[in-house]
Amino acid sequence: MGFIAWGAEAGKAIWVIHTMNKFVNLELVDSKTLFNYAPLQDKAGMLMCLTFSYNLNEWAEALLYEDAVIYFWQMPKTPGLTQTAFRTPAIQALLNKETPRSHFSKYTKTMTTASQTAPVKIHTISKFGNNMYISLILKILHKPIRVWTGKGANIQPSFCKPPLLIENVVGPFNIGDKEINFPKDTARWSVVDDTLNLFCLSTVGREKDKVEIPSGVVCIEQSTVHSLFKTFAADNITQICKQ
Repeated sequence: MGFIAWGAEAGKAIWVIHTMNKFVNLELVDSKTLFNYAPLQDKAGMLMCLTFSYNLNEWAEALLYEDAVIYFWQMPKTPGLTQTAFRTPAIQALLNKETPRSHFSKYTKTMTTASQTAPVKIHTISKFGNNMYISLILKILHKPIRVWTGKGANIQPSFCKPPLLIENVVGPFNIGDKEINFPKDTARWSVVDDTLNLFCLSTVGREKDKVEIPSGVVCIEQSTVHSLFKTFAADNITQICKQ
C-alpha cells in the first residue's frame, strides 16, 4: 500500500510505502497529530519514504506483478518530461489493469534513490503466484534471511535447507518502552542475516493462506536501518535453524 507523486519543478518522485490499515491525512499541518487518530492506534505499522528520479518506472512494473489496485491517479498537469514519463508503457499497463502473461511470473529490479550525498539502493521483488520468500527472495539474494512472522498454526515453519535459510522471528520485541507483538503489527519486515545491509518491507508475511496471492517486497541497502532491525531479530525470539 502507498502512493507515488512527482512534479516537474523538482524532477524527482517520492514513493511512500506503508502497512497501515488506514492512511494518514497529509493535509494536517500539525505533525504531532498526524498519526494521532483512532484507526492508527489499533495496530503498529510502518512507513517507508523513498525518493528517486521521476523518469524511472521500475516501481510500476513491480506493482503490475502484485496485481495492485489503483484507487486514484492523476496525470501531471504541466506539459513536459513528467507527462512523458507518465505515458510510459509500464505505467499505462498498471493503470489499465493488465496482468503478467504467466500466473507464475516474477519481477526483480534495482533502482537508486535520488540523494546526491548518500544514495540508497532499492530492490523491488514482486511475484504473481509464487511463494515469495522461498521461491523469490531467498533464491534471488542467495543469503539467509530472518522474517518477522510471529507464531501460530497459520505460519510456515522456518525453512532450513543450508545454505538457504529462512528463520522466523516470532517476537515480541521492544521499540523504546513499547512491546511489539505480531498480531498487533501490520508490518511484515525481514533482514538479510549476513554482511549485506539489506532490509525489506512488505504487507505479506509467511502466513500459509497468503502463499499464492500476488505480492511484493521492497528492500533497501542501508546499514543503519539494517543494524536496527537485525537487533530486533534477536536469537532469543527467533526459530533458529540447527546447523
